[in-house]
Amino acid sequence: MRLSAIANVTLGHRGSGTTETLTQLCERPDINADVVELLHHVDATCSSTSIRTAVRRGNVRRATAALGRPHWIDTVTTRDNGVHEIHTAARAAVPGPGRYYAQRDR
Repeated sequence: MRLSAIANVTLGHRGSGTTETLTQLCERPDINADVVELLHHVDATCSSTSIRTAVRRGNVRRATAALGRPHWIDTVTTRDNGVHEIHTAARAAVPGPGRYYAQRDR
């Protein structure tokens, strides 16, 4: 698992944790923590809130620009009586109704 955080943010209960806290919590072989500087080369606010808002509004291009990579969603696909359904985590940042390019990884 890989976790990323912007260098100037706080986390946890009432923002009491720092990126140093995150790094210490991730000192395990199965978790990596990356602390990255805030991106300044895009015309978008680079925060998790602004990215989730852009995705929710269907502005995937803006989210991609802010992330510096395509937005991805973990899903599980089921098939029942010939109908395919895509299931996501309850809190996943999923775009609103529309047509989007998707790539399936196996």
